[in-house]
Amino acid sequence: MGFLNLFSLNKEDEKESLFAGFLNLFSLKEDEKESELITTIKRSILLIQKEEFKKAEQMLHLALKLAQQQQNDQAVTYIHDLMANLAYDTEDFSKAETLFVNVLQRLIASGAQQDDNRVLHISYKMADIYKKMGNIEYLNRAVEVGDQQHLAAVYVNMGSLYLQKQMVDEAKRSCELGWSSANKHGDKEAMDEASLCLQEVKRLMQNKSRH
Repeated sequence: MGFLNLFSLNKEDEKESLFAGFLNLFSLKEDEKESELITTIKRSILLIQKEEFKKAEQMLHLALKLAQQQQNDQAVTYIHDLMANLAYDTEDFSKAETLFVNVLQRLIASGAQQDDNRVLHISYKMADIYKKMGNIEYLNRAVEVGDQQHLAAVYVNMGSLYLQKQMVDEAKRSCELGWSSANKHGDKEAMDEASLCLQEVKRLMQNKSRH
């Protein structure tokens, strides 16, 4: 089950999707501690649905503390994803960006590939954040957050998404950052992906100059 991309859902589907994802999230034995964690997450989701965002954030912090105490990495990642989407929905883009980077790092560290739908969806949300901020240089902040080794994949995915939207300059910037990060950490696969992205950027720019 992939992480819920909460606020890409329309209102009619949101409630059903939230609970469908929630019920299939954990493979846990039923004990008192785990039930408390699940109940707390469920209450957080209900508060989000009611648009009681401050209470939801408080409940999510409580859930995060429980998950960390139980050393439940899957729950920690899921809760961070909920918190990131909540920050995005309330237009706290700086907080959302930091949380989304954290979720991406955790996903990639757990074995998720660059083309994993969860990675792509979060990368798209991050690209939207940078667009809403109106400053492509905001991308530079991600380099300072957490483990830089995994950020090459983030940049390359964002570059690919910019290409799909015909935002060539932004794609060039993202893929250049991805190549630099991959080169720094010896990530040949990410370097190859970034090079392909830059080749496509070059092709589009050449086509544009002919018209």
